[in-house]
Amino acid sequence: MTRGPGTKTGTAQRRQEDAMREVFGEWYTYGDDERGDFVTKARIALDANVLLDLYRISKESREKILAQLERDEIRPRLFLPYRAGLEYHRQRLSVADDHAKQYASATSIITRVKKNGANSPLLRELRTAVEGVKDTGVQKRLLDAVDAAFKTAATEVEEALRTERESNILHTKQIQATDPIRDRIEKLFTDPGQVGRRRTSTDLRAWEDQARARLAAAIPPGTGADEAKQDGGIGDPLIWMEMMDLAKTDEQDVLFVSNDMKADWRHIVDDEDFGTLPDLRREFADETGQRYHHVSTDTFLQDLNKYLNADVGDEVIDEVKHTRVTLSPTIELPTLRVADLYPDLTARNEEMYRNAVRGVNMPTAQELNAITGFRSSGIWETLRNQLAHNQLSELSEFTRSPEFQRLIWTAQPSDRAKPTDDGLPDDDDGLPEDDTEPGSIGD
Repeated sequence: MTRGPGTKTGTAQRRQEDAMREVFGEWYTYGDDERGDFVTKARIALDANVLLDLYRISKESREKILAQLERDEIRPRLFLPYRAGLEYHRQRLSVADDHAKQYASATSIITRVKKNGANSPLLRELRTAVEGVKDTGVQKRLLDAVDAAFKTAATEVEEALRTERESNILHTKQIQATDPIRDRIEKLFTDPGQVGRRRTSTDLRAWEDQARARLAAAIPPGTGADEAKQDGGIGDPLIWMEMMDLAKTDEQDVLFVSNDMKADWRHIVDDEDFGTLPDLRREFADETGQRYHHVSTDTFLQDLNKYLNADVGDEVIDEVKHTRVTLSPTIELPTLRVADLYPDLTARNEEMYRNAVRGVNMPTAQELNAITGFRSSGIWETLRNQLAHNQLSELSEFTRSPEFQRLIWTAQPSDRAKPTDDGLPDDDDGLPEDDTEPGSIGD
C-alpha cells in the first residue's frame, strides 16, 4: 500500500530526502527562490574583470550596466575585494589601450582597401562577376557602378568607424588623470566597508602565506593560476578569503560576479559549465554559515531582469557575453580532443598544448620540449624547429595560422572534414570561432 505525504511513512521519507540535501547541499542547484535571494538580498562582490570589461564594450552598453549598479536596490550591497580593486587599477590603462587598438586595426584595413582600389580582392570578385555580361555597353556601365559603389561604401564605412571610435574609446593619456568610467565606479563604493581593506605589511604577509598554503594543498580557487604571475597566482585565493571574511562580518550571503569561469571556480564536466564549484559552496557554508553563489556578468544582468525588473536589453547582454567568451582562456576545442589524438600526453602537457594552439599563456621552452617530444608528425617537427631556434614569438604566430590548423586536421582520422584554403574545415565541425563557448548549465 502506497502512503501519501500526510502519513507517518511519507513524513519520514521527506525527512530522509531533506537530510540528504542538507548533508550534500552543495551538489544541488539553487532554486528560483534562492537565486532571487542572492540578487535581491546578498552582498554582491565584483571581480576586477567585471570592472575592466566596462572599458571593452560600447558606450551605450557601459551606461546601461553602470545605471543598474547605481540603483538603490543594488549599490549599497556592492563590495570590491581589495585584491580585485588592485588588479583593476593595475590593468585599467592597458585594457583601454587594447580596446583602442581594435578600432585602429579596423581603420587600417579599410584604409588599405581604399588604397588598393581595383586590386582589392572583393572589388576584383565583383568586377569578374560583371565581366560575365558580354554586352560591352552594359558591362561598362555596370563596372562603373561597381567601382563607384565600392568607393562610396569604403568611404562610408571609414566615416562610420571614425565616429564609433571617437564615441566608444577612451585614450589612455586622457584617462590617466581623468577617467569618467573610474569616476562612476568610485561612486559605487562610497559606504563604509564597501572596499576591502589594505592590510599592514605584517598582516599582509600572513594573509599571503595562507593563500600560498591553499595553493600548495591544491585547494581552490586559484589552483589553475599561472605561477609566473607577478603575485605567484595568489590573487584568487586572496579574493576568496576576503569574501568569506565579508560573509562572517555581515552575516550575509555573498554573490560573486566574475567572468573567471575556469574549473577552480566552476563545476566543469566534459567542457560544460554546471555552475558554482560545489567545493567552494561547502567551504563557504562551513566557514561562514552563509551561502555563496557565482555568476558571470551576463548572467547577473539576466537575473537583474528577472528578479528586479531591470529591463537590460538583449543586445547589451549579448555584447557582454561576447566580450567574456572571446577573452576567456578556457575555451575548449570540442572536435579536437587532444587526449584522444595523443593519449600519452599528460594532463599538464595537454593543457600546454591547447595554450600553444591558441597562442596564449605560451609555455616555457622546457615545457614545449616536453610536449613536442611525444610525436614526430609534421606538427611537432615544425614546433621543434622553431623551439630549437628559440623562436617563441614565431611559434605563437604559427600555432594560430591556417597552416598549423591544416596540419592538425591532416593528422585526424580520415572521416574528419578536410580543411579549406583558409585552413579550416568546410563544415560546422571545425575549430570554433573565438565566440564559441562550452555549454553553460546552471549559471
